[in-house]
Amino acid sequence: MKVFITAFLSTAFLICIHFTPARAQHAEDYRWDDRFGAPGIFFEGTGSTSSPITTTAIDGDDIYVGGVFTSIGNNIAVWNLKSKKWSQLGTGINGNIKAIKILGDDVYVGGAFTEAGGVAAENVAVWHKSTQRWSALGQGVNSAVLDMEFFRGELHIAGAFSSAGDSAVNNIARWSGGEWKSLGEGIECGVLFGMIECMTVFQNTLWVGGTFEIAGGKDSTSKIAYWDGTSWNKANGFSSPTGYEDIRDMASVGGTLFVSVSWDSIAINNQVKKVGTHKLLAYNGVQWSTPIQSFGLGNEPPMLTVSGKYLYIAAVYLTEVNGILAQNIARWNSTTNLWSALGSGIKLLSMSFGMAANDSIVVLGGYIPEAGGQFVNNIALFDIRTDTWSSFVGSSTLAPFNVNGGINPLITDAGDLLAIGDFRYAGDVRVNGLARWDGAGWKPIGSGLPGPFISRAVTYNNMYLGLTPKLQAVAKRGNSIILGGDFEGIGQTKLDCLAEFNDGVLMPIGGGISGAHGVSSTSPGELAVQSLLVDSTLLYVGGQFKSAGTTQVNNIAFWNGNKWNDMAGGVSGGNYFPQVGSIKKAPNGDIYVGGTFTNAGGVKVNGIARWDGQKWHSIGQNILDERQVSISAIAFVGNDLYVAGSFRFINGILSPGIAKWDGQTWTALGGGIRSKYGSGFIKALASKGDELYVGGQFDVAGDIAARNIAVWNTRTRSWSTPGSGVGKGAYGGIVNSIVLQHDTVFCGGILDNAGGKPSFNIAAWLPAKSNSIEYISTAAATSSFSIQPNPTAATATITFTIPQAEHVSITLRDALGREVQRVSEGVLQAGEYQTHLDCNALAVGAYYCVMSGLNGVKSQMLVITR
Repeated sequence: MKVFITAFLSTAFLICIHFTPARAQHAEDYRWDDRFGAPGIFFEGTGSTSSPITTTAIDGDDIYVGGVFTSIGNNIAVWNLKSKKWSQLGTGINGNIKAIKILGDDVYVGGAFTEAGGVAAENVAVWHKSTQRWSALGQGVNSAVLDMEFFRGELHIAGAFSSAGDSAVNNIARWSGGEWKSLGEGIECGVLFGMIECMTVFQNTLWVGGTFEIAGGKDSTSKIAYWDGTSWNKANGFSSPTGYEDIRDMASVGGTLFVSVSWDSIAINNQVKKVGTHKLLAYNGVQWSTPIQSFGLGNEPPMLTVSGKYLYIAAVYLTEVNGILAQNIARWNSTTNLWSALGSGIKLLSMSFGMAANDSIVVLGGYIPEAGGQFVNNIALFDIRTDTWSSFVGSSTLAPFNVNGGINPLITDAGDLLAIGDFRYAGDVRVNGLARWDGAGWKPIGSGLPGPFISRAVTYNNMYLGLTPKLQAVAKRGNSIILGGDFEGIGQTKLDCLAEFNDGVLMPIGGGISGAHGVSSTSPGELAVQSLLVDSTLLYVGGQFKSAGTTQVNNIAFWNGNKWNDMAGGVSGGNYFPQVGSIKKAPNGDIYVGGTFTNAGGVKVNGIARWDGQKWHSIGQNILDERQVSISAIAFVGNDLYVAGSFRFINGILSPGIAKWDGQTWTALGGGIRSKYGSGFIKALASKGDELYVGGQFDVAGDIAARNIAVWNTRTRSWSTPGSGVGKGAYGGIVNSIVLQHDTVFCGGILDNAGGKPSFNIAAWLPAKSNSIEYISTAAATSSFSIQPNPTAATATITFTIPQAEHVSITLRDALGREVQRVSEGVLQAGEYQTHLDCNALAVGAYYCVMSGLNGVKSQMLVITR
């Protein structure tokens, strides 16, 4: 089955213990929770008509998907039906994937790319399942591959290229005997730009379709032709109008060739025939016909795939086929000649997608938000036996996922972890913007929020604007949840940037905030609640505003349940609009505020001030630094105050991004934080014991690599990092909130990965695994290491000996050296030991079990079969 397109423009194998990891890995990345991915596949274009998936293929229990995405791999990944987990194929592909074909141990991939797993591969490559390695097919081809097909035992590729290896070809080639060969004179474009978009095998001949006009030097203006193994031939009894229309897809089943076309009318058997809106033709080897009389309201050519006796068709506007109601996808039985729907269908929003089927399932990937009435996030699975759709989710419920492209979730501590934002689902559970994590899964809170966050309406230069709504602060007060940000309302409730949610009801608080800071009277200005603090019966609100309710204030005020109260003139001044980004209560009861300001109630300050309940105080000396200090996070560890944000100096002390005040002096924290691409910044602080967790956007903490999250030990005065950190894509991402619950560290923000694992908008750093090694005896003259049984389908026992006391680490790694499981770790005395390896959740394949310690490293291949 071919992927629809209208316009398209070696890692070393593991030997003993030498690894070439796909990306920088950390020994403790196993501690990042793997339950916080999203269903399906996320990509940057969600919300547009783009599609992250353009091709799919089924191989037993494995489903391969390709396209343009980074959330589960680089443009290609595989889902295992038994383990219900995604796996990467090495380091993936560095470009768009358009076709996948599988034969035995080899997964062939075609598209527009130059590398596969770090190996140079021009637009076509092969993944070897047994060795878990990529390799090129000769020198590849010089332009895009759009479809692939096996014909008479050889791989054939087609697209828009003119050379394959050293051979001159015209848009089609075959891989034969380890080299590329042409198919006669190939396919030429004639007057128009031409290419092959689809291929299929019918009656032992290879049929191709696209936008070409010449096949093997012969006229083929119908844009369809077939190769009989020796020469090119024109399709009999069929001709199409000249122009830019094309053949979109092909498939053969039950002795019939089906062809999807973009024309409204064609000449069949020398008679002009109206194709209509269904755009589907059928050919039995002798005559052409139009098998569909009605095709809903659409006018898009359907995409096709075949399994057994069934033909599957899918199209954006499909609503019925020959009187059978079918939402975007339908099935034809070649034995009974009857059409049927696939459950309640799917919500297909893009004309570019991939579809595959076998005897038990149908897989559809593209821009697909829903299938069978549930959220699937761009890829859906149909079970033929149960007639039901499902999403690609693991055994655990997953994290909130931002469907609407609006507000990323914020997290806060409310007994259980609480997540709030402009999202509809938490994993596959409908929660409507409000969910709690109880340690095992996400649960809705009532019916959630009554609608999306509504943008603040403003007028700028006599034009009406709707600014992007933002949720910037969340706090828990009793049974209520307080929400603050830049929004006019939620659903139909007007709220003015501040709201209280209690027992399913949204309520305004004291008329909210108003009075934007703007450069002129016509400017939309800056207006938002950016920080909240609940202190007994008082609610402190900070941000950018001039009024709280009807009370004139300066960027900070408190609500006592009856009225708003000014705080001695609030805070003001600075090079930009003043704002309060953080509010924190000290152990002695004083209130500390941080932000971007130089004046607090008439007192000269620089981004940080103390409120004693009556008046403002500066903290330390008031030395203006080389630029204005901006504080966005405050935390206390004991009586020590830590402030963080965007700055290099604070009161004359060089301390990039973070500093400590002990009541007498400011001190730096081991060099602070930095970014490789400019100034880093910190958005969140949270402390537990001696550890201060720091989140934001940075690459270095002190002198160690730290991707957006790091830990400062207040006792040893040193930095460390939770594994390889969190981020979005290869370089981006922001941590804007951190919550410590029990022994787990949750961080929320703009994220799609944690420790190399998919983790959307939220990530969880788990406590270290306890030592699971069982002592057997003291007999250990030499070092040894073995695994039994091997191969295994479920569990294996690792037996090893060490002749002296040492720190022993046992890990399971894939063929590229990436850690997939931390088996055990700890300091052991000399002796013989056993530990057990659970393989039930792992995909079938070859792995390496690695034991490292003072006596070096030992490894053994472990094969998992089922």
